[in-house]
Amino acid sequence: MLKTQLFIGSYEEKRYVEAVDSYRDVVRIDSDETQFIGNLEVVTRKLKQEFYNETAWIGITDPNTIGAPAGYSLWTVLPIGVFGKYWFKVKSVAFTEQEVRLKLDVVRPLRSEQSTADSSGISASQDFDLKTSLLDASSSVHSSFTSWIKTNLTLTNIRSTVIFLSLLLTTIIAGAINLVKYLMEYSLKVMNQTSKIIEVCTPILITCIELVRSILFGILSMIVTLLRGKQLSQQVIYVPSPNPPRQYMLQYPTKRSARQRGSSVTIQPIDD
Repeated sequence: MLKTQLFIGSYEEKRYVEAVDSYRDVVRIDSDETQFIGNLEVVTRKLKQEFYNETAWIGITDPNTIGAPAGYSLWTVLPIGVFGKYWFKVKSVAFTEQEVRLKLDVVRPLRSEQSTADSSGISASQDFDLKTSLLDASSSVHSSFTSWIKTNLTLTNIRSTVIFLSLLLTTIIAGAINLVKYLMEYSLKVMNQTSKIIEVCTPILITCIELVRSILFGILSMIVTLLRGKQLSQQVIYVPSPNPPRQYMLQYPTKRSARQRGSSVTIQPIDD
């Protein structure tokens, strides 16, 4: 009945609704929208009689509602930045256990026709509208932030957050302890295996070093021997004698001379 209907309305303010524990944007319907207001009255009456009890919040108020703005108003959720009069269209009706809310689409702003005015009056009205818009924007942002805080910063959410952070911190500490324990065990195993490898490889390394040392020592000894023999052969000089050497002849003595001298060999020089 209300879906896709167009009407003129103006954004009034954002108010806190205790029944739904949240804030709602109040859109006051223009008094000239008599047909739409009549449809709202019919829908509100049917909802109260058939669908919802008295405790459910219906986001439609009339002039007789206590604490509501004057006139017929819709309590809904609008995008940020909607100020002044607009053409609205009913998009759908949202039904929940605690609330009946009309979802609205902003069609376009309402252009008010003005008579001829001088440039100073136009600029003054524009400045006034700008200041009003800035004030409305700041109040809307503040109201939205306050609504978000009241909606999310509840006792249940705080308790859930504390429990989650406690579990997360406990998990991190337990994981760190297990990681340190594993690293220590792994380090001990590595050190043990390293000591065994060193114990096994030490004799082999010593033997290899001794072998290399023996080979090098043998090679160096051969080189030194060869160099020393070459130097000695170069230092020997042969000098011939001016006199020919004397020759000696061995003369075996006879039995008689041997008895006389008591010697078995007689050396006599041989003259040339």
